[in-house]
Amino acid sequence: MNIPKNIKDSKKLGRNEEVSPEDLLKRYAALKRFLEDNWGRFGLQLPRARKPERVLEVLNLVPNAKWAPAFRDFPTGCLLREGFKRVTWRTVRETREKFERAKSAEGQLSMQSHTAYQSAQSVRTAFDAAVAEYKHQDSKQAQRRLRRISKQLHVEQLTKKAQKLDSELRVARINRERLGELLKSKEAWLARSEVAAFVRDPKRRYSKTPANFAKAMAGLPFYDWLYSLRKCQKIPGVADVPRTYWFQVFEMLQEIVKKTKSTDLNKIELKLKKELLKSETDSHLRSYISPQWFYMTLALADCRGKRFHQWGSLG
Repeated sequence: MNIPKNIKDSKKLGRNEEVSPEDLLKRYAALKRFLEDNWGRFGLQLPRARKPERVLEVLNLVPNAKWAPAFRDFPTGCLLREGFKRVTWRTVRETREKFERAKSAEGQLSMQSHTAYQSAQSVRTAFDAAVAEYKHQDSKQAQRRLRRISKQLHVEQLTKKAQKLDSELRVARINRERLGELLKSKEAWLARSEVAAFVRDPKRRYSKTPANFAKAMAGLPFYDWLYSLRKCQKIPGVADVPRTYWFQVFEMLQEIVKKTKSTDLNKIELKLKKELLKSETDSHLRSYISPQWFYMTLALADCRGKRFHQWGSLG
């Protein structure tokens, strides 16, 4: 008997929910863009973030990071949410299952409550019409007739049923919201702990590049970092996701800094300009950077008096 891989892996750490290759690729592309565009901000700190709380601090070095598409549009937004209590994959899985059951229960109660409300409203409208018909008759016979109509229409029973279901729906909604917040908090800590685990990987299987960070993070909070990274590597489209222009300039500048013996920023700026003007340099890169050159010079000027890190970055 052939068992689908996602079912066979359901009891393994971080593999309790399948993410489609298409969705995983979108997450990877968004994360890669965010990381590459901001690598100059945290390219030194992120590969050294060995604890979950440090991962959050580093990502928040980017102003309004939570509004970046990588976090705003995908479940990986959990990386920036509040959540500081240590949890395991098992407890997160259990909370997620409880949340899904609560969401399903709320949905069923919502439909039942809506149906009961419509039924109660329908019989109430019919009874009100009868009351209007007999309102000028004060006889006991008219009162008895209205009581019979009310009983035949089940006005009281349907009204009570609608009220009961409405009350149960409010309780179910509160329970679903409570579990939702609890799940978000647990997923937040667990996701950041996986990023930290990638950084601490004792086997040092993968270099700490923006692309590898993006692969390790793309499957969060449903996959552990290693499974996420390996799944991403198997997606053909991953290799086609281009480096951002800012990261290309960052790498270019990094190589120039490595090859420049002195820390003369004027020389570095001149070498960068010459590199960009070379015929073999991507013309689209030049077109993108050209209107930004003024800000590039300001950034270089801001580095005056700061030391150079060994791996070639200005800090």
